[in-house]
Amino acid sequence: MLPTLVSALADRYRIERELGAGGMATVYLAHDLKHDRRVALKVLKPELAAVLGAERFVVEIKTTASLSHPHILPLFDSGTAEGFLYYVMPFIEGETLRDKLNRETQFGVEEAVRIASEVADALDYAHRHGVIHRDIKPENILLHDGRPMVADFGIALAVSAAAGGRMTETGLSLGTPHYMSPEQATAEKEITGRSDIYSLASVLFEMLAGQPPHLGGSAQQIIMKIIAEPVPEVTQLRRSVPHNVAAAVAKGLEKLPADRFESASAFARALHDPSFRTGAVGHAAHGSTMQVLSRRSLAVAAAGGLVIAAAAYFAGRNGAPGPGVLDVGLPDTAQLAFADDGPFSIEWPSLAVSPDGGFIVYVARVSSGTELWYRSLRGPEARPLPGTRGGLIPTLSPDGRWIAFQSGRLLKKVNVDGSATAVDVAEIVEPYGMTWTGADEMLVATEYGTRTIWIRMSDGTKRDPGGSCGWPLRVPGTKDLICHSEGDDRFARVVTIPADGIIPEAISASAVLGDSARPMAANTSTLLGDQLVYVDEVGNLVTTRYDRAGRTIGPRTIVRSGLRRSQFAIAGHFGVTRAGDLVYVPGSNGAIGRFVAMQPGGASRVLPVPAKEYGNFGVSRDGKWLAATSRGVTGDELWIYDIETGQGDRVATAYYVGYPTWAPDGTLAFQLRASPTSEPETRLLPPGGATSVRLAGQELQPSMFVDRRLVTGGSGTDVVVATLDGDRVVRADTLKLPSNQYYPVVSPDRRWLAYAGSEKGISQIFVTPFPSMERQYKVSLDAASEPLWLPDGSLVYRNGRCWFRQRPRPGTTPPLAAPALLYCDEKLLNTSGPSNTVMPDGSILYLRTVGPTTAGYVRVVRGWQRSLSRASGAAEATR
Repeated sequence: MLPTLVSALADRYRIERELGAGGMATVYLAHDLKHDRRVALKVLKPELAAVLGAERFVVEIKTTASLSHPHILPLFDSGTAEGFLYYVMPFIEGETLRDKLNRETQFGVEEAVRIASEVADALDYAHRHGVIHRDIKPENILLHDGRPMVADFGIALAVSAAAGGRMTETGLSLGTPHYMSPEQATAEKEITGRSDIYSLASVLFEMLAGQPPHLGGSAQQIIMKIIAEPVPEVTQLRRSVPHNVAAAVAKGLEKLPADRFESASAFARALHDPSFRTGAVGHAAHGSTMQVLSRRSLAVAAAGGLVIAAAAYFAGRNGAPGPGVLDVGLPDTAQLAFADDGPFSIEWPSLAVSPDGGFIVYVARVSSGTELWYRSLRGPEARPLPGTRGGLIPTLSPDGRWIAFQSGRLLKKVNVDGSATAVDVAEIVEPYGMTWTGADEMLVATEYGTRTIWIRMSDGTKRDPGGSCGWPLRVPGTKDLICHSEGDDRFARVVTIPADGIIPEAISASAVLGDSARPMAANTSTLLGDQLVYVDEVGNLVTTRYDRAGRTIGPRTIVRSGLRRSQFAIAGHFGVTRAGDLVYVPGSNGAIGRFVAMQPGGASRVLPVPAKEYGNFGVSRDGKWLAATSRGVTGDELWIYDIETGQGDRVATAYYVGYPTWAPDGTLAFQLRASPTSEPETRLLPPGGATSVRLAGQELQPSMFVDRRLVTGGSGTDVVVATLDGDRVVRADTLKLPSNQYYPVVSPDRRWLAYAGSEKGISQIFVTPFPSMERQYKVSLDAASEPLWLPDGSLVYRNGRCWFRQRPRPGTTPPLAAPALLYCDEKLLNTSGPSNTVMPDGSILYLRTVGPTTAGYVRVVRGWQRSLSRASGAAEATR
């Protein structure tokens, strides 16, 4: 072979020696005669070349020739000669990552993260140019002076395309087993960039842990583990790995591509973000990370000799209850939705689990918005429930026959069997959760949890005995309710339903759940025996012993990780059946966002500020600085970012930090609570100041500055206009509105104040003369929120994921034209405060989610409560 090859290429390359051989090619050191340089000449194995279409291979490989990146080894040449297929790349003095791993086994954390980040940068560049590597492994990463260079970009795709579906004739597979993604292992037809992310995460895992994520005695064993077995946490093998790096590796190694990072650049950012957390950490360690595999996937696995192992693994997963895990897919056109068009409804759970564990009813994202769907957990049936368009908060009756739900201002119900369309039951105002308390009765919290009413579901009859129970939840099989206090998820109490229906108001201070910032997804907690079960702020399923008599809470125990929760940690998407099966939505919290500046004309740009779980934010008057709060490891953090460069400094850390607001002179005002028991205070950070000072005179929740007057709002009817002198409030004028207001903002000419208020339970935008407030004018469409004034006097507000604009119209009262649609973004990310602000050039700044807004499957853990009881008993025995 070698003499023939030397002769065939003699007019172009002088082959000097063999450098090595891999699964697809033999590599030679050669001299490029035309350019007088040393090159790496890679010649495909003869058995592979025999079944490839040579011309097609040359055409396909040329698609990678245009790639130009400092961490990508470029393609110099390719072609055919005497039956040989070859391609040429630069010869790099150094070693491969495999050579270094063989010598050192494990790398320092900083070095491993740096190498992975630089490779991720190369992958991100290639993916944006439509090229997927498909074979990321240590052998294809060269180290030149410590700098990684990725080789063989697009070669695997070129081979696959040239083979025309005849790869089985070669006896070779594309992708190295230890680093192969699950979709490659099951021969899925469509491979995306997320496959490369999985492979890179596998390489980083090995650099940190000293071994790949999965080990086996044969390629078949490794592939079956990739398909079916959970990945151990890297911290189990190396405890010194930082939490954010472990979380990023875990997310990169998710079985389902949709659960991984959406881009290689997002993976790299997470590796360098100390605050990055994801529900993926611990996900594998608690028992299941199964991919949803199609029948076609199993057939392909069978063709590769894997059918026996696959059949053994999946036996019992799709039938009767028993120990095991089942991932149940949802229709592509009706994925489970985490957000919808209402400004507040993101806080509600998106699925209800039947008591017998036979099905779920969930909020689906459909073309026209939301709709309730039925999905069997024991068979393939999935169907919409008639008359449920726009439905939210699905709540199943105790017998599993009826589903109650919210639709606008109405409480509705529908048969689960789908035999009839939904019917109206009663009108409800500002719902704050609801629960069935009997076969024909519901308890509904209204007016944001300040009132509870009982509703007879057969005829809509209401009774309002008084008392309050925020996010009420009936404890299955009892007459007990779990009630939560308004405005603070940490407080909960168990109440036995009294004969008169009046919910006791008292709450024991000892009933505080946990000790972190917002630890409880309140409206999906439940009681199992003496265990209170809920989802915490990072997506852990937590249990704690609840002593009913003493109203005391035992220690928190994380029993499962990786549950999806709503953005504000109010709702965790899970349920437990009578048989003790756990049903939940896997995934991260979905609250990670990037800042986007949208111009009034509709064009938008993404700011270079890092992606994080942000809360409130504001832009300085000169447009140079962005102040934003975000979730940190020890509490909330306040950061100030340079808008042009994305560089930032942390200026405050506390239990709670919110509402950053800029004064004209560059002073930053914000609200802070030092601990769960401390009172909130307003802080002022002067321009260039290193530390903030407490504003004396009156506690305020900043909204906006008008000169040195700080306009503040919050819930309630009062708008306070505080005049400041230095760090003191020297005058405070309280302006009264007829109803609760949110986010008051003063117009550029200082003549009008706009605010979000409620009319018949629907959020609306009102304007009123400022400061007289003598009359209120409703100007918006239904379900509008978060008003903004543009510099030209236009009023802008949100309605779901769309913004509407009312241009100035002088001579009218109020001086505004009719609303017109401005812009929509399906990936708009709501925050726990104002979700947008105005930049000096009139652009609207908001957050766009970098995570999925829907879910494609739910996970069922059979016999979960039995394992929980055994774990609780073992823990109790060790006390």
